[in-house]
Amino acid sequence: MTPACEIVTIGNELLLGQIVDTNASWLGQTLSDAGIAVAYHTTVGDRLKAIVEVLQLALTRADVALCTGGIGPTEDDLTRQAAAQVAGVPLEFRQDLMDEIEGLFRRMGFRMPENNRKQAYIPKGSSPIHNPMGTAPGFCLELNGKMLLALPGVPRELKFLTREAVLPILKQHFSLGEKTIRSRVLKVAGLGESAVDRQIGDLMDEGANPSVGLLASPGEIRIVIKAVADSLQEADALMDSAEKEIRGRLGRLIYGTGDDTLEGAVEELLRRRRRTLAILDTVTGGAVSVRLSCAPSTQLRQALILSSPNGARDLLNDPKWEFDSEEISARADAEVLAQRIAERSGADLGLAVLGIPQVHKRELRVDLVLGVWGPEQSRSTYYSIGGDRITLYERCAIIALDNVRKWLLGVQP
Repeated sequence: MTPACEIVTIGNELLLGQIVDTNASWLGQTLSDAGIAVAYHTTVGDRLKAIVEVLQLALTRADVALCTGGIGPTEDDLTRQAAAQVAGVPLEFRQDLMDEIEGLFRRMGFRMPENNRKQAYIPKGSSPIHNPMGTAPGFCLELNGKMLLALPGVPRELKFLTREAVLPILKQHFSLGEKTIRSRVLKVAGLGESAVDRQIGDLMDEGANPSVGLLASPGEIRIVIKAVADSLQEADALMDSAEKEIRGRLGRLIYGTGDDTLEGAVEELLRRRRRTLAILDTVTGGAVSVRLSCAPSTQLRQALILSSPNGARDLLNDPKWEFDSEEISARADAEVLAQRIAERSGADLGLAVLGIPQVHKRELRVDLVLGVWGPEQSRSTYYSIGGDRITLYERCAIIALDNVRKWLLGVQP
């Protein structure tokens, strides 16, 4: 059976948003890779009663409660006391831990402050997790077959102790062997979450192995495949089978995996086909070209950013031209302007991103018109999009890049 873990991160600074909790995300991935299912993430402030309540609850619904933070030398470091209350035992002074802490200060050329003595106390009956990286040793308690582990919140120390001590403890206690939980991400552009669900919803049965889930973000969808297996090879084989089925249904709507980006996919296609690109953008304030520049792009020849489509009159050599958002007219203009920006810059492809964002019932909306031109063909598409300003610009940029990608692949948007 795969053991379940609850990660408990402790500290007022986390609750108040003063620092970002990177420890929980790192632990989630690391524990999953080791075959330990993360069932809950909980964050609690520096209050003894609250920490006790959270740890008690964690041990009722998970096999492992792994907490980080609150084992420093200050008055608000309360994890030791909370764990001792949960276990019903007193704190116990450990001379071996005291010697290690004093030795660390000596090696750094400092005299140990008296309040660091607090860190040599751990709940009676617990096993220390020695910390050569800092002054906060962790500890491990076994309670009725379940485990409570406490680690420092300093990321460098946390990661070292997790790899060197915690994972071996958990693997031995739960007889995990080489069991692992692996995940793989497929990235989709051009379909919304509900449309992707219609295509692959039958693969998302609860309890299936491998499991399939969806994560939605503006303009794109991530499909997460997760497999539980006794080896990396077995997990990969399970995920390969699921990925093959999903790709068979979604085809070129999938633009990448893992850390791939849409702009990176477009840049790679431009390079492979030896094409350069020029952009005329009157909608996103340059978001399309910024994404490509961050790829970084060697194929982007020019980007012309305008505050309104009417600023493109010079490209059309028509001082009286006015942008008409009616679909047929706007699509024709987008194709012409895509050609003109390509010819002006000497690029092989032109992309025109046209539209005028306007406030409509407290929401920003735009009739987005995209034109993509190349010597072989030109095409245009029309969308009506709404949202807050940042989300709107991000969605428009993703849709524009995806249209270029599909043009290069010969796929209709």
